[in-house]
Amino acid sequence: MTPSRRTRWFRRSLLFLCVAPIALYAIVVAAFFFAQRWLIFIPAHEVERTPAAYGATFEELWLESGRDPGTGHAQRINGWWLPAAPDSPAILLLHGNGRTIGDMAEHGARLVQLGYAVLVIDYRGYGRSDGDAPSEATLYADAQAAWQRLRELAPDPRKRYVYGHSLGGAVAIEVAVRNADVAGVIVESSFASLADLMRWAPVMRLLPLDWLLRERFDSAAKLPALGKPILLLHGEADEFVPAYMSDRLYAAARPPKTLVKIPGANHSDIAAVAPQRYAAALREFVAR
Repeated sequence: MTPSRRTRWFRRSLLFLCVAPIALYAIVVAAFFFAQRWLIFIPAHEVERTPAAYGATFEELWLESGRDPGTGHAQRINGWWLPAAPDSPAILLLHGNGRTIGDMAEHGARLVQLGYAVLVIDYRGYGRSDGDAPSEATLYADAQAAWQRLRELAPDPRKRYVYGHSLGGAVAIEVAVRNADVAGVIVESSFASLADLMRWAPVMRLLPLDWLLRERFDSAAKLPALGKPILLLHGEADEFVPAYMSDRLYAAARPPKTLVKIPGANHSDIAAVAPQRYAAALREFVAR
């Protein structure tokens, strides 16, 4: 190979080594931007359990929530109403990104046993609900439709609460900020914002998340405007949403606010690991 050819080969190799990582990074960024809804929302469709399996009476409900942008047809969401004694406090229960109401059946029955009536729903695209492409906006719309139904089922605004688990915690905070007649909000195993949660994974810190994310679920930014009592619950051994996320939510919230951390509890087993402390936290919160 002549010196001139070696020089050209070296320049091309150097150019490739410089351009290839940039091109690969650009591909990854573009893929995340366009596929983020499929990464964030993991709808399940099989509802395998009902509250009856845990000894609770329930009624199936269908609610209208918006319209399909393609067909214009009304979108229906599916839910259950678990009644309690007359004049009992009532809770709108909202699940996370990879669950259905079937996964909340035991939890709903547990809340009934503690003396609360419960309305639990599946967002669009989940369980038996219509639709197949959830988004932050549709989750908020579906939760708002459910809150409107809870107003009919539980007329006393002093006894209506919203309770969200994981991603549902961010939805619950949105409902509480949007509606003046929320008596209080309960948030279990949730995060400060979706960007904060993603940054927990070191590889995600390489992406410009503040620019890329269209589904933001920025709960911490909303909490200063809440003005409602809030109870934050988190397992200290949570492997999916680190417990310090609830510290950030607590710091952002206005009083009255309560933070309860359960040693040894993971993402979805707080009530099972510490049933007495869990029950006491809810009862004290509602009593206040």
